[in-house]
Amino acid sequence: MGRIHQDDLVKAANIIVAMAWSRDNWIDRVQRILEGSLGEYTKYRCALLRQGKDYWSDEVKKLLENATSMMEKETKTTGFSKEKALIEAKNRIATAQHQIVAATNEYLLMMRDEEKCGAIEIKKMREKIKKANFKAKELLEEMLAEFPF
Repeated sequence: MGRIHQDDLVKAANIIVAMAWSRDNWIDRVQRILEGSLGEYTKYRCALLRQGKDYWSDEVKKLLENATSMMEKETKTTGFSKEKALIEAKNRIATAQHQIVAATNEYLLMMRDEEKCGAIEIKKMREKIKKANFKAKELLEEMLAEFPF
């Protein structure tokens, strides 16, 4: 093997960077960030329903900061519109009801395990959650209004 010319290394690095953030990869990454923040926001909303302690809003902010950095110009992409790709990621999240169900279940488990709540209090909280009728699309809009990025 001979010596690799510096220009060839720069070209290879540029190709790798461009490949790292193709449109689909970028959307998937932003979708995972938004899904995670939506789950944390759901737990935050459960805490508000219960008038309990907020352990989740800081995590929502931190996750959305990651999404903000994805939107910045320094993040190299393969020539697609980040704004349009973000809309697609948001549309995917708007149907992520499974994330809401998982987060509410985690909240109820936390009540039982960490706060040692009894079955009656957990049942009452389950009813409050059911009455609140959390939907992914609405919670996403509320989260982004409350914690804009």
